Amino acid sequence: MNTDDVRNQIDNTLSILASLQGNEPHVLRRAIALAADTLKSAREALKETDAELDVLTAPGRNAAEELVRLRKQLDAAQDKALDLEQRLAMLRQERDVELQVHAAEKKRLAELEKQSAQYEAMLLKDDDAFSKYLDRALDADEKKRGRRPPSR
Repeated sequence: MNTDDVRNQIDNTLSILASLQGNEPHVLRRAIALAADTLKSAREALKETDAELDVLTAPGRNAAEELVRLRKQLDAAQDKALDLEQRLAMLRQERDVELQVHAAEKKRLAELEKQSAQYEAMLLKDDDAFSKYLDRALDADEKKRGRRPPSR
């Protein structure tokens, strides 16, 4: 029984009940019993239709639930990817800073090695070079402290 048949039966039953006003009691009882039977059969037909619809729509509902689950997973994966990209950018910045510091330290070390080589060469040329260098350093220190350097 399809939905249109069920609707027609219900409409017929309602019209019979509406036309029974003022009839005799036994006719009313029979009409009410007929209406009750019709409504029971309509209810059963609707249950069958609901069961058929459930069978037909279950794959669509399952697919919709799966789609919602997959969208949530996609959103979570996109959020995680964004977090990882931000972390990667921060790590690259930190690495760039460390490379700059390392380059500056390497340059400073090269300058100190060059200066050390110059001092070593100076010491090898002149035996008194170290004492002269030390005297100059002490004189500069005395000037910083506001004293007069001793005369040598």
